[in-house]
Amino acid sequence: MKRFATALLAGAALLATSSESFAGANANAKIAVHIMSVTTKNNCPRARVACNAIVTTANLYPELRFAYILVTDGDAAAGIAGLQFGIQYAGGTAADGVGFDVFGWVKCTDLEFITPTPAWPNSGGGNLMTWVACQQVEPGGLGTGVVAVAGYFYCAAYTPDCLSATPRPVDNAGKVANCAAQEDIITGTPSHFGRACFGGTSQGYNPCGLITPVENTTWSQIKSGYSK
Repeated sequence: MKRFATALLAGAALLATSSESFAGANANAKIAVHIMSVTTKNNCPRARVACNAIVTTANLYPELRFAYILVTDGDAAAGIAGLQFGIQYAGGTAADGVGFDVFGWVKCTDLEFITPTPAWPNSGGGNLMTWVACQQVEPGGLGTGVVAVAGYFYCAAYTPDCLSATPRPVDNAGKVANCAAQEDIITGTPSHFGRACFGGTSQGYNPCGLITPVENTTWSQIKSGYSK
């Protein structure tokens, strides 16, 4: 019961505005897109990978894929309890046979609150998601950052297209809530939002592992990043 209450508090924090922060424990968190093969076993846990294992490219249909939404670079002590984000792709509506298509969406959190317009998971839609259990696993090893698996799309692309994580359209913000229901706004340069591209004409982008300073410092202090 206490854990479920934590999930609700995390959702409430993400819906609120008074506790927003650019400099909290998860100010360096990212929202990434990770491509994996289609499987019927351990679909959520299998996607909890280290930064340099995130895949951001795939081939066109008939290749079918799972596209995972990950929170990365979380603070292990504070943990991750929720996130909010949006999605964007050029194909238009899900399963329309044009560009990137979504055939299904599966959440790996306990709760989710989708935006009704555009209807999730259409392009331009948004989602707010929370876990009951505090997410504190660092798959790359101690100090490499927490990775949490929010959910995945069963998908393909008929023509070259990209699936991008974006700020949630309702309030034009991406956020991550820690396990004390305190939230951080996900922002930074380079972008803290990832994308996966299908068909080879555009490069995917993996923000995981980028070290960026908090607000009010110079973005030239960025130290490292990964792409694949």
